Amino acid sequence: MTSRDEDRLAHNDLRRLAPYISRERKKAFSEECRPDSDWDEQCFAAKWFDMTVYNGRVPAPCEVAGSEWRDYFPEPHFVPYEDYNSYEEAVDAVLAHIRETALGGDVNAQRFLALVYKIGFLVDASPEEADQWFRRAAEQGDIDSMVDLGNCYASAFGTERNYSQAACWYRKAAEQDSREAQYRLALLYAGGADIGLSPEEALSYLRRSAEQEYAPAEYYWGLCHAEGIGVEWNETEAVRWFRRAADHGDSEARLRLGLCYGDGTGVRRDPSESVKWLKSAVDGGSVEAMYHLGLRYLTGDGVEKNGWRATWLFRSAAEAGDAQSQYFLGACYRSGAGIAKDRFRAAQWLWKAYMQGHPEAENALGELLDMSAGSEYECANVCSEYEFF
Repeated sequence: MTSRDEDRLAHNDLRRLAPYISRERKKAFSEECRPDSDWDEQCFAAKWFDMTVYNGRVPAPCEVAGSEWRDYFPEPHFVPYEDYNSYEEAVDAVLAHIRETALGGDVNAQRFLALVYKIGFLVDASPEEADQWFRRAAEQGDIDSMVDLGNCYASAFGTERNYSQAACWYRKAAEQDSREAQYRLALLYAGGADIGLSPEEALSYLRRSAEQEYAPAEYYWGLCHAEGIGVEWNETEAVRWFRRAADHGDSEARLRLGLCYGDGTGVRRDPSESVKWLKSAVDGGSVEAMYHLGLRYLTGDGVEKNGWRATWLFRSAAEAGDAQSQYFLGACYRSGAGIAKDRFRAAQWLWKAYMQGHPEAENALGELLDMSAGSEYECANVCSEYEFF
């Protein structure tokens, strides 16, 4: 292979995105079967319960689902209360009917059973049962179930982890234009899984998913432009994709937009617009956005100075494990910025930041505890006296 070929592969290799795959997204991918489902399962459960109480009978799943989802569920099977001794008996009758329909080969009934076993709705949650019913529906060609079965293999949900099998099912769905499957394939590759994809194929899947307005894919496609991965480096184009992802609800894209407006990357610097997007990212649960928004309130950049709100944001992110926020919260306790001075709590949070490798925490902790060296041994001795552990 020539050096030019190596340069081309390095340029196209989606694995350069690995450092940007957030802790939250890694956790969701590894621990959940379908972390970003378009279907609000808990809402469905609540509607089922309400209709049961107010109508005096157990409704069919297709009656509860919204009109766009009704094709997923079996035909109505209404069960009046008076025919049974209890609500539980009536629910069991409905589920027995659905199971019978599923065993008869009805894809919608199979998918419904997979979902109820996945979330533990009406039955005890069972990853193994969910995996079994996803598999039956997938083998009959249900695209969403192919994706869910791939997720089961990728996250060891109800089966052993097997990235090759996950990729196999994702590919089947991706070939039928499933935007989530295309994204999942690209993300598996970017995370380092050996799934038989070339760098060009992985990029192609990510681009196709982004072009179908799948928010996480739009965000990572924006990162490709920001870092020059597989495309020409273009900060303006990166911002355009971040905005598309943000408009479709991706909190990491909102964070990135906030940072772009904050430092003028790919767009004219606008501190107020930066704060707007950071607030939106915080509302979406972004821990990193809490830290950056806290800095804005601490310095008054794009928003009125508010030390109390800054420390509240730092605390929220620090309690979630963010080292930067732990350091700044400790610094606020040390200086009394936005909060009453408290040497003990300052040392407590600085120690937590130091244990995560924050580069400035050791010196700050050493100065606070009047230690000239601030070595790990000395810090540990003093902190043990303060009962930080």
